[in-house]
Amino acid sequence: MHLSPVAKNFFHIFFIFMLPESYVLAFNMTRDSGSWAKQHPDRQVWFLLTAGGMAEAELPRVLLRQYPNLHVVDVDLEDLFRDSPLVPLFTSRKWTREDTWPVELLSDMLRVLVLWRWGGAYSDTDVLSIRPLTLPINALGFENPGLIGSAFYSFHAQHPMLLDLMEDMQENFKPKLWGSIGPLAISRVVKKICKKNLKELSEKAPTNCPGQFTLYPRRTFYPIPYDSYRTFFKPGGGKDFDEIFKETFTLHLWNKMSKGTEMKVNSSSIYEVAARKVCPFTFQIVTAESDVF
Repeated sequence: MHLSPVAKNFFHIFFIFMLPESYVLAFNMTRDSGSWAKQHPDRQVWFLLTAGGMAEAELPRVLLRQYPNLHVVDVDLEDLFRDSPLVPLFTSRKWTREDTWPVELLSDMLRVLVLWRWGGAYSDTDVLSIRPLTLPINALGFENPGLIGSAFYSFHAQHPMLLDLMEDMQENFKPKLWGSIGPLAISRVVKKICKKNLKELSEKAPTNCPGQFTLYPRRTFYPIPYDSYRTFFKPGGGKDFDEIFKETFTLHLWNKMSKGTEMKVNSSSIYEVAARKVCPFTFQIVTAESDVF
């Protein structure tokens, strides 16, 4: 399947995956895109691959049969960037330098570009949807009082904020600065449009900005900060899950820090409780013959 049939401004949900390892693909697809497909059966969930065809892994095939609104598609980067505001940055190839983070930098560009073209929501592959999105589109969330997160956001196609963001990405690209065209770029543009500092805006969140988008507090999308990622895996931590996350829509698992962490079944951690609630099909498969996942 290709992206050509995607309609603009239908509330699509996009993931982007750029590594070819079949196990990693299977794990990310089942854990995260499965949660989004389950929570949003009336919306189309697109898993975009930039590293060639889908790996021959059983879990993705099973998941696709379970959720008819989940689609895995190969993306032609040249076609996607063609005639877009990001052509100069993409064709400069500065983001491919070995002393930078080419995968992360390409992902930063792609997430903005797919929303610019088609609209909807973008989610990192380590973000779980724990309840259906009922918030208005054109939404960003605070990761902390001084930074807007880039692991999840939503916009209408052709939204002016996205154009401002792509222009900022080209003007302020610093290949050796982590996040220069990711969270740092989003934060710069928000400050410029809202004409206020981020700390002041975070204290008022949820709050609207003149650019017709809403900034949500940390608890909405990033309730557990990256330096507290172990909280997800603490035994017994999920016993009051519904009360703890009653105002939360997504959980960012911070996979760069948490990858490789094993959880025992029946540990009642936040991670396990979330997996049982929003990925029951996947959880059953992964734990069928193992007491760790």
